[in-house]
Amino acid sequence: MAKKDKKAKKQAKKANAQFLGAAIEAKGFDVAHKIWLAGVGAYGKAYDVATEGVGKVSEQGEVLFEDLVARGEEIESDVRARLTSNTAINKKTEQMNRVTEEAAKDRARDRDAAGDANEAVTKFQSEQRERLEARMERMRDALGLKQFSLKGKKAEKLHSKLDDLEEQVADLKADADGVDD
Repeated sequence: MAKKDKKAKKQAKKANAQFLGAAIEAKGFDVAHKIWLAGVGAYGKAYDVATEGVGKVSEQGEVLFEDLVARGEEIESDVRARLTSNTAINKKTEQMNRVTEEAAKDRARDRDAAGDANEAVTKFQSEQRERLEARMERMRDALGLKQFSLKGKKAEKLHSKLDDLEEQVADLKADADGVDD
């Protein structure tokens, strides 16, 4: 019978532990749910406060903006009136406009001259390359070295790439000169 009492006590302890575990687990879920709800509530409250604050700031911002625009218009009209009434400023403005136009014409002439020089250099380089290639071809023919013809094709490709790069550099220079204007 002592064994049965021990077994019954053990089962009672186990059942009690299971009951307590279930109660703790239920309480834990309840506490976790309440914590989650408190977080959602805090978010909702912060959202409400922020929305209310944005509404106030937005209304104040619109009023302030309109006041600033009105003040800016007053200052602009005052400055324009003063500038148009001053003949010395009008003369200087006209003089500055003439100088600016002359400088623009000078830059255009300089760009044209630079473009002509660039074209001349490119043409010279092309002619020299053609002469060199013709000499190399004559030398290969004279020496009977046809095995170098594959290298000649590679050289042609390289020269073509070089020509493309030179054109790109010329375009970039022209664009850079346009930016200065």
